[in-house]
Order: sequence, then structure tokens, then C-alpha cells
Amino acid sequence: MTNQLRRVVTGSNEEGKSIFLIDEDATNCKEVVPGFKRTDIWTTESSPVDNTGNEDMGAKEVLFPAQSGTLFGYAEIDPGFGVDEPGWHATDTIDYVVVLKGEVYFLLDEEEVLLKAGDMLVIRGTSHAWVNRSSEPCILAGAMIGANPLS
Repeated sequence: MTNQLRRVVTGSNEEGKSIFLIDEDATNCKEVVPGFKRTDIWTTESSPVDNTGNEDMGAKEVLFPAQSGTLFGYAEIDPGFGVDEPGWHATDTIDYVVVLKGEVYFLLDEEEVLLKAGDMLVIRGTSHAWVNRSSEPCILAGAMIGANPLS
């Protein structure tokens, strides 16, 4: 990742007082596929969420959230990513994505759109791909929420 990410997570102490559990650089970074890097900030496994305990749910190794879970993260898409091989996929999630920096083409089966910094995207389990045709990385933040399969 080109950016250092600070992760701040709250919790409660034994007396029930609010505290900061975590205030450190995010370290759960992975290259999901060459050119697409993701840093997981926090994940949950069920809904409603259980906010008790002090386990670092940002340290868990997950690719996608459980059907009733969530995943909050940060992604970086390298220049040239997806140009030759778009990497089509669909997930059993609803995704809320914000473009923080740069631009990226978001492809659907029959359409595409250029997303730029400040744009927001909702992906409802549809087949899609990302393509960065620019010379700069594209930075995204988003939340994936487990959902029933589309079909």
C-alpha cells in the first residue's frame, strides 16, 4: 500500500467505560490479486453484531464476509489493473464504495462507468470488474455486507 492507514477502534473496559482498544497502523494488508491490494479494518460475523469482548476483528483473515457479516476496508487499484484481464466476479454481498483518490472504470456485463474521487457506488451482488486505465493508483474505501445470493 502506498498510504499508511491509522486504525482507531473503540470498546469498553471492565467497568463499562468507553475506551480506545486500538490506535495503530492497520497491518492486515493483502494483495487479493496482482494489482489489487486491500487492507481489512474490521469484520463482523453475524447480525446483530456482538460488541462485547476485545478481540481484534480487523486481524481476522477473510476474503468476503459471512452471509450475515460485514467487512470494512480500504483498497488500492494499481494503474493498468484489469486492462488485459478484467477479473469478472460477483459476491453474495451488498457493497458500499467511496472513491477517495484517482479514477477507475467499473464494468458491468453490458455497461461501464468512470468513477472519480468523491463518487459513491452501491454494488448489489452483480457481476462486475474493475479496470484502472489511468497512470495513477485508485484508492477506495468500502463496506461489504453479507447478502442472499442474487439468483
